Amino acid sequence: MLTVTEIARQKFTDILEKQQQIGWPIRLSVIGRGIDSFAYDLVSVRPDSRRPDDRVIEADDLTFLVDSESAPNLEGSVVDYNTEKKGFQVDNPNTVWTDYLGREVARLIIEEVNPGIAGHGGAILPVDVRDNVVYIRMFGGCQGCGMANATLTLGVEKTLKEALPQIQQVVDITHHAGGTNPYYASTEKGQTPAATN
Repeated sequence: MLTVTEIARQKFTDILEKQQQIGWPIRLSVIGRGIDSFAYDLVSVRPDSRRPDDRVIEADDLTFLVDSESAPNLEGSVVDYNTEKKGFQVDNPNTVWTDYLGREVARLIIEEVNPGIAGHGGAILPVDVRDNVVYIRMFGGCQGCGMANATLTLGVEKTLKEALPQIQQVVDITHHAGGTNPYYASTEKGQTPAATN
């Protein structure tokens, strides 16, 4: 299902050694979709964090965990390390969007919604579009922000429904409690930067 190149394996091993995490598995997840590419999270996790539905991939002395939701979108992928950019990359042969609607949702969020929230350190990515329902995830200043719901309804949902009337609902699947730098504390009131006139 997943191949890890030799240079990537060595780099992961070096990182785990430096962080004193030898033996810790590495979790690879698809956390969203852009217009033409997936967005990933690649992080070492405690050995006891393995979930019952995780797919386990052994690569020499490294263990990779892939959640069941991400697994179909990672089939046949190669995890590599780009020495020029000094970062890991996932070469993924899978189709990001199988229809026009999903790709257009991604374009609208990235090109029309995200510029409005970028000044607050936030970003939004679509995760999926199923049965005319859009599932999104918020990042940065939007994750845990007290105005996240207003951004969802006045920014994302309004923009998408005006351009694509077949969209019935937008669902936020963000784990907001995990946010480390929300733009507005949850008790503050204000206007979302994603609201359009």
